[in-house]
Amino acid sequence: MNSSHTIAESIEQVLAHPDFIEGTHWRECTYSAGQKIISKGEQNNDIFLINKGKARVLAEVELDKGKQILPGVCDLGPGDVFGELSLFDELPRSATVQVIEDCSVVQINGEELNKFLRCRPEIGYEFVTRMMKVVVGRLRKNNQRVGSLIAWGMKVHKIDDHF
Repeated sequence: MNSSHTIAESIEQVLAHPDFIEGTHWRECTYSAGQKIISKGEQNNDIFLINKGKARVLAEVELDKGKQILPGVCDLGPGDVFGELSLFDELPRSATVQVIEDCSVVQINGEELNKFLRCRPEIGYEFVTRMMKVVVGRLRKNNQRVGSLIAWGMKVHKIDDHF
């Protein structure tokens, strides 16, 4: 497998397959700035590929006295995929994705995608390998962010003075 290939290329390969039918297994959708594509807590397993535009992953954070904020975790653009965790578990959505610049996205039925990939292991293996690279890359980035936040918190509270 050529490591320069992306998950977007794997998705395009699946979408082009005659057995993966537009309107049944996937569809193209458009969203306007401000619209939510997915919301934290939703229960579905669709995954999305951004063709055009930008979206932001939002995390719900509860502050003191029950106040909640939605900080942006990262921005996504053309070629980026989201909602991929639902391919590996059946848990509710872990974040909200909101459009920040009008978007065109491909929405893929996760259940149908999993069936398709199981029946075609030569495509499925490459697809899952590329998807895992996306997931692992995001995990590494989040580990760095957590470390930075811990260091910042220790400094703010002068905990680092004891080391």
